[in-house]
Amino acid sequence: MYKVRINADFNVARVLEIYSAEKWWKSSKNAKEVLSKAFKGSYAYACLYYDNRLVGAGRVSSDGISDAYIHEVAVSKAHRGRGGGKKIVKALVRHMKSKGVDWIVLIAQPGTTGFWEDMGFSSMKGHAPMRYKQKARDNRSKRKI
Repeated sequence: MYKVRINADFNVARVLEIYSAEKWWKSSKNAKEVLSKAFKGSYAYACLYYDNRLVGAGRVSSDGISDAYIHEVAVSKAHRGRGGGKKIVKALVRHMKSKGVDWIVLIAQPGTTGFWEDMGFSSMKGHAPMRYKQKARDNRSKRKI
């Protein structure tokens, strides 16, 4: 039977194993420490267990007032297709709504929109995810004053 625990102690090595299998996390000598800090620095995280073995995880960043961003939801390959990912997402959404946060967003990987739509998410027309890339464009010199 699957069970989700919010903000409970977890086996960081097992989460690293799951994330590494998805190519979401690079292994390095300090990967466990960095991943542990990422989870503990998140507003909330959820771990999915099957017979007391950690088989999935996800986390959410938030200001705790208005906005939340779900990321890194993953379930080990052997447990996919059994509703575990949905349990993680539902637990995170329920947790955020209990705090009064109802603007919850994410960036879906290609090919996963159906999963997220089934969970109540929809694309935000007219909006595009953006990523910071070290050097900003300097358009000031091209503007006429």
